[in-house]
Amino acid sequence: MEWLNPASTKSSQLLVHAGDPFRLGLLQPESSAQITLPDGTTKPLEVDAITKEIVFGDTFKQGTYRLRAGTNETVFCVNLLDAAESNIKPRDELQIGQYAKVSATTLQRANMELWRTIAALALLVLLFEWWYYHRRTV
Repeated sequence: MEWLNPASTKSSQLLVHAGDPFRLGLLQPESSAQITLPDGTTKPLEVDAITKEIVFGDTFKQGTYRLRAGTNETVFCVNLLDAAESNIKPRDELQIGQYAKVSATTLQRANMELWRTIAALALLVLLFEWWYYHRRTV
């Protein structure tokens, strides 16, 4: 169910930008852990039992990492995308390169949906056929 709700805080902790450390708080102290990298290699991790936290900093490769601490397994993903590139909100001004900017001059609608118009026309044709059929049978 958590996968279906991407706005939950737990799922946002499982997405890491490349190069950022992954932090996982533990409920109980663990003595050791191991992590499986996206290429399939396994690395052992040393866990400090006092802090009850695992910090893994070698997140330079894009992909899915599997962390096993005791009997628990956590999967997290490293993503290369930039938040500014993923923002699809319309903007008044776009930054192109370091010095150039492009401003929006007019607002134009794109990708207008035609299915409502076609469905309304089909309903009108169906109603006309129904009316014509019942008019001539009476």
